Amino acid sequence: MKILKQTLIAFAFIALPFSALAQSLDFQKLLDSVVLIQTLKEGNGTPEGPSGGIGSGFYVTPDTIATAEHVVGKSDFFTITSRKYPGRKFKGKVIARDKKTDLLLIKVSFKGAPLPLNPDPIHIDQTVYALGHPFSVVWSVSKGIISSPWRLRAVDGMTSNVVQTDASINPGNSGGPVINTKGEVLGVSSFILAPARGSNGVNFAVSSMHLKRILDSVVEYGSFRRYTLGVAFKFDNDHMQIVEVKNEKIAKFLQKDDYIMEINNSPILNDVDLARELIAKTPTTPLRIRVQRGQQQILVYIPDDALIKSED
Repeated sequence: MKILKQTLIAFAFIALPFSALAQSLDFQKLLDSVVLIQTLKEGNGTPEGPSGGIGSGFYVTPDTIATAEHVVGKSDFFTITSRKYPGRKFKGKVIARDKKTDLLLIKVSFKGAPLPLNPDPIHIDQTVYALGHPFSVVWSVSKGIISSPWRLRAVDGMTSNVVQTDASINPGNSGGPVINTKGEVLGVSSFILAPARGSNGVNFAVSSMHLKRILDSVVEYGSFRRYTLGVAFKFDNDHMQIVEVKNEKIAKFLQKDDYIMEINNSPILNDVDLARELIAKTPTTPLRIRVQRGQQQILVYIPDDALIKSED
């Protein structure tokens, strides 16, 4: 689990009656879709044993597991444990990695039931559950609410959306699902803010919109591809003004001093609007942009090959 700027201290584990959490959800079944991921030390090109790296993951297809990228990181050796296969540890193959949004996909040979991704808008005070392995207390559930459905996080120039929750997320929860009362994934546990004297319940999960984008990209292209406009911009009177076009392919469609008014019929008034539309874009569908160019408004349709950029 990543801890930002401040220090995390351990809490005593308080066991709640399972019936207090479970109402209409079958948590035993949901936890069968959650896996334990453990990274291993490397010695002479072979794994030597546990390095202390513990994280969570969950099935998004019958043979694909999603987790946080920092759970595996640069390690070439990791094992996966499932409740459905007690006493056994499995290997997996990384098929997609996005360091900037902290997401990773792993292909596995042992099957599991995928958790559905939430298709609906999320809202403040919505009840959620975080599933995972906090402090190596395996297959645990914590309950909370959505504190904010949309927080922007900037990493290496890439702006992404994270969901804020007060559901307990601790070391070991990273990569686990945050789900709603329907059992749909709203986000992937990623990082927390914690003071020296304990957790304030300020916890963050990578939005499932990012996860869906990576899954769609892998299905369409066999790898992860990021969508970007390839322009530098500023906001002038609540409108996005292009100050530099950095991509030659984009230059066929957009020009310096263009104002981007809408993308896919949604007004672009700030960074949040822009990030939302790029996240929501699906493979092979052109990006529809309404541009103010001088005294004239025009529509441009930007194809995938001008937008996408392969990620390692």
